[in-house]
Amino acid sequence: MKHQVFLLAAVAAVAAGCTKSETVGSADGKWIRFDNAFVGNATKAITALDNEKITRMYVFGTSTENPSLFSNTEVKKEGSSWVYTDLKPWVESKYTFAAYSDGNNKIDNNVVWNSTEEKLIISDYSVSDEKQNDLVVSIASNATAVGNSNAKVAFTFSHALAKIKFTIKSELGDDNPITITAFKVGINNNMYTTGDLTFTNSDTPTSTWDTQNKAKGQLGANFTETAQTIVPSVSDELVVIPQEIGSLNISFKAKFGEEGEEKDIQGTILSVDWEAGNCYNYTASITGKQMDVIQFDVPTVSGWEPETSGEVTFQ
Repeated sequence: MKHQVFLLAAVAAVAAGCTKSETVGSADGKWIRFDNAFVGNATKAITALDNEKITRMYVFGTSTENPSLFSNTEVKKEGSSWVYTDLKPWVESKYTFAAYSDGNNKIDNNVVWNSTEEKLIISDYSVSDEKQNDLVVSIASNATAVGNSNAKVAFTFSHALAKIKFTIKSELGDDNPITITAFKVGINNNMYTTGDLTFTNSDTPTSTWDTQNKAKGQLGANFTETAQTIVPSVSDELVVIPQEIGSLNISFKAKFGEEGEEKDIQGTILSVDWEAGNCYNYTASITGKQMDVIQFDVPTVSGWEPETSGEVTFQ
């Protein structure tokens, strides 16, 4: 009991065997507690959050008595419990809670919880080749139960970013596999890599991104296998800021066969409209060794599938 971090799932049993002074001033040992976390399907390229790898979330919370009850507070996983320091005594009150996890990392600045409007706002969030995190956000839906009966705070996280990947097929036969390197998306720096996120959850979780006057750039993708006729080459996945773009240019180097010439190839993606929580797979075929420009088909779109178990899930 000398430790400042308590296993929340066992706090009632621990408090029963302690003096009042050992329970940090609470006579009955009732603390604000957090439920376990379960996550959606892992991805290949980003810092993936799955059921085993999510270890930290960062919480904002208010009560009627304390508008800064939690302020970007780290809540971490220890065993099957979620714990935090400076335990907050529970009292019957009106609470609000919001949380995020940036690939298990904390965002030190530019995160605001507007409890009155129930909006979680993250400003100037950026993605890059070096930073490919699974940003997830949530507003607790059971704040009333927490206030009335000391229920555990339950978060249902939503993916705030979009994902893209590329599938390239060779129509030159399997005797001429194509090695793809130096793949760049947004080569004219016309893709937003920074934006302001406003997350709400009145009826349905909604991530709204504002990219006006924000930074633009490009991202790189890797292809680990050669592109063949029967088995196409699939890039790793990239997280991107949700946005609309009229057209987006890509470029890469393609080497035809083991001894063939390496060519610089350009491509175009038309009518980009990336939405938070969706995955976009862009496909194209290389039909000739002299082709200099390719155009990608309309992408197939799928959602990030949630886990079916657990009280804290990702959508």
